[in-house]
Amino acid sequence: MDLYTLFSQPPAKYRSAPFWSWNDKLDPAEVARQVREMKKQGMGGFFMHSREGLETEYLGKEWMECIRAAVETAREEGMAAWLYDEDRWPSGAAGGLVPGRGDDFRAKVLTFEASSNLPQDKYIAVFRGKVEGNKLLALRAGDGPLGEDEVYLLFRREVSGPSAWYNDDAPADNLNPEAVEEFIKTTHEKYLAEVGGEFGKTVPGIFTDEPNILHATVESGRRYLPWTDGFLEYFQKRRGYDFTKVVPYLFLDGEHSARARHDYWYCITERFASAFSEQLGNWCREQGIALTGHYLAENQLGNATRLGGAMMPHYAHMQLPGIDLLREQTDEYLTVKQCTSVANQLGKTRVLSETYGCSGWEFTFEGQRWVGDWQYVMGVNLRCQHLALYSLRGCRKRDYPPSFNTTWWQENAVVEDYFARLGAVLCQGKPVRELLVLHPQTTAWSKMGDLNSDEVNDFGEKLNELAKSLLAQKYDFDFADELLLAEYGKVQKGQLYVGEAGYRVLLIPFSSTILKSTMVLIREFLARGGKVIISGEAPGAIATEPEPQLQQLWENSSVFKAENQEELVSILQEQLPQRVRIVDKAGLTVGSLLCMERQLAESAVYFIVNNNKEQGFKVRIQLPRVGKLEEWNALTGEIRELAVEAQAETMSVQAEFGPADSKLFVVSLAQEPTIGLTEELVTVKTLELGPLWQHQRTWPNILPLDECKWRLTGEAWSEGMPLWQAQYALRERLGMRQIHVNAIQQRYLWIGKPHPSDGAKLELLFSFEIEKLSENLELILERAELFEVFLNGELAGDPQDWLLDKSMARVMLPAAKVGKNQLLLKCRYYHWLELEDCFLAGDFGVDHRSYQLIAEPKRLRYGDWCLQGYPFYPGSMLYQEIYKHELGQRVFLDLQAAATTVSLKVNGINSGKLPWRTAVPLELTEYLKAGDNHLEIEVFSSPRNMLGPLHRRASQEAGTGSWSFRTEGDSWNDEYVLWPWGLQRAEILVRK
Repeated sequence: MDLYTLFSQPPAKYRSAPFWSWNDKLDPAEVARQVREMKKQGMGGFFMHSREGLETEYLGKEWMECIRAAVETAREEGMAAWLYDEDRWPSGAAGGLVPGRGDDFRAKVLTFEASSNLPQDKYIAVFRGKVEGNKLLALRAGDGPLGEDEVYLLFRREVSGPSAWYNDDAPADNLNPEAVEEFIKTTHEKYLAEVGGEFGKTVPGIFTDEPNILHATVESGRRYLPWTDGFLEYFQKRRGYDFTKVVPYLFLDGEHSARARHDYWYCITERFASAFSEQLGNWCREQGIALTGHYLAENQLGNATRLGGAMMPHYAHMQLPGIDLLREQTDEYLTVKQCTSVANQLGKTRVLSETYGCSGWEFTFEGQRWVGDWQYVMGVNLRCQHLALYSLRGCRKRDYPPSFNTTWWQENAVVEDYFARLGAVLCQGKPVRELLVLHPQTTAWSKMGDLNSDEVNDFGEKLNELAKSLLAQKYDFDFADELLLAEYGKVQKGQLYVGEAGYRVLLIPFSSTILKSTMVLIREFLARGGKVIISGEAPGAIATEPEPQLQQLWENSSVFKAENQEELVSILQEQLPQRVRIVDKAGLTVGSLLCMERQLAESAVYFIVNNNKEQGFKVRIQLPRVGKLEEWNALTGEIRELAVEAQAETMSVQAEFGPADSKLFVVSLAQEPTIGLTEELVTVKTLELGPLWQHQRTWPNILPLDECKWRLTGEAWSEGMPLWQAQYALRERLGMRQIHVNAIQQRYLWIGKPHPSDGAKLELLFSFEIEKLSENLELILERAELFEVFLNGELAGDPQDWLLDKSMARVMLPAAKVGKNQLLLKCRYYHWLELEDCFLAGDFGVDHRSYQLIAEPKRLRYGDWCLQGYPFYPGSMLYQEIYKHELGQRVFLDLQAAATTVSLKVNGINSGKLPWRTAVPLELTEYLKAGDNHLEIEVFSSPRNMLGPLHRRASQEAGTGSWSFRTEGDSWNDEYVLWPWGLQRAEILVRK
């Protein structure tokens, strides 16, 4: 398929596959329905992912029936049904089934204790030493009598205790190959037996999620680091000496600490990669599917080391390597580049990102684009959105929102089409990266004890800032991991190769030590004309041991040393001139614009991204290739040729980028460019629309009822309190497990068991006030079939239909009254029951100060609709206006809105999608007729102001999780904390 066809008709494999949260009692028919819904809204597949709230036995008979239903429906719809290898996460335990085999399969730690006593116990090693703070001043081996100021240094093997997160067992020992083999038998081979006939077809692969080696519950409270049985023998074989001789230096700071730590983490990395990633990768390859997923704490070098030794070696074993990038942010250059580097070097054309989680219900389409573009310009090309929820019932709606099947769901295909077009193009050819950056992971190993994760995280942040700076200067690059460099590195034709990727210049940043294999390769690279730049400290040691040959190596005339950032940029410009230059009118590089260059057989592709959300730029772009230049619009699919200024080997074009904008340029090398300046339209007349608008809701208006009084029948009413606190007090009273935040034992393991207090008679009393009566008042209530509902003493009708989610039934209420109304809910309460906020719904307004029901406004003005009667409204709003058109004019619509996304109709015809600011101005000319034209601007909000968090103080946390909705103390805000929505400005532009 040629590049143009790929762009205009991107196949399903380039479309996203969200984490589909299987989080309730599953039904095969509902599973099939939701698969078809995802297809309808532009998604290319899904990951079948056990999540918080699951009530179907994981890996049981009914679970597998739903797996088969999903795979069969995906096959019919031409979608990808991706597997997921764990009950929640992190991977390895199979929901507790693997550690349930016994201690051999449970995670282990090496613990350290300094004591003046010597308990009768089993020890890996015992020493006597003098310790001041964390400094080791003196050391003697053995358990003899203590000298003056000495303490025993005791090192033990400890097996992890149980945790609710692992369904009341321990995490698995992912350093033990036999435990990982059991994990494969328990999980992967069961899926092979059920749907193996679709492996490599409808089922392209399986996701492994945050596997790690240090989630143990250490019941002793001692200091600890990862361990596994057989590690002493493994260390002796790999490093050539007895680890027990140096183990104190792993925890304490002393003369041999750098060596002990380096060699320990070196072995941990090799062991984890071989026991877990290589074993899973080999199994997947043999079955014809891809291992994908991501590892834990990729962005934090210290935490990543503690949890996995090193990130990059694992990606070599993944057929489709991936990352995790949570929240609405573009800070983790290290996360992305570590993964995309290995993919480029080892010929892996696809890179996945589990992305957008914790961004909150307020997350917008522009946020999706901003975060996604930034990842795509660095080499990601497949989105796995976090999450698409099977159910919103109970705790599930608070599982790190947003959910990607919500009130704006009908518009979802807009973003899907955009990223499918990008992904299809940005998978073709090879990225042009001439700079290789040596990853200082081995130096990090030498620094990493058990107490200084923050120090090594700070060291990693220096590396992250370097990556950011290089990309800002338009130096695209790859990282080189030293373990992979030892296996795949070679020098050919004057370039340093890692696998398939060759580099002209090697940059060595912040490294005090390297491996001997690295030194040998660098020496050969320099001997064959390569260039090396050292930023900051020059490595002076091999595996932490001083090495004079290194100093001689750095004296080579082709080695350049940069003391600071300015010197580094200057040296780079001399030794490796920028291929792509993007400058402002003063000729200065615009650092916010990032660029990927891809080389294809007959064309070159340039994807340029403005990572600045607040500021736009007018720039001049100089490209290193000459040919016909086109801009390919990934939002609309339109292609237009651009005029350029051409030189012998380069050409330049003027371009304007809005905030969070991007542009995709394609150069057809076999065709001549058009010389000159691209003509731009000029606005000759502006007509402001509004400021008052006819409007129409597409959903009922909403008022949350989140505060109540409660009692067991016959008792006195409690004080008023948030409903979740009422349930907390109730469950405390009844002796039931608490469910106010997530991360408890999975529900399928306990909800079917009777509880002594089941059936308690509960009453909940809510109140609300009405200034203006509303007809057809409804109550949105979860598990409505269990409740008797009374309004002012009159019984309500039976549940009918649902709103927002199938779990949220609509109950028609009896006639309300002006003034105070009381809503009484009665039920029998059970251990498995989840009490949730309920909502009034109907045709009313809500006063944003008193929260009384009032009359709806007849018109909406510009600005926040929360202040105009709709503070909790979760749906879209239609802003309607008449525009009188004169034939012969070219007419555009410009607007600004606080919205998830915006859609437009002219005279009832769909006329354009406006998912982000730079989608306007939008031309309307072809949809207009002479005279009056009906404009309808649909502004989409989200469930943010319905589902919350409604009482969390602003800026309390960087992300949104279940805790965000259960605030107390300093995190609590008495008033509702709302997100602004609404049309802010709209005008007609007449252009020539």
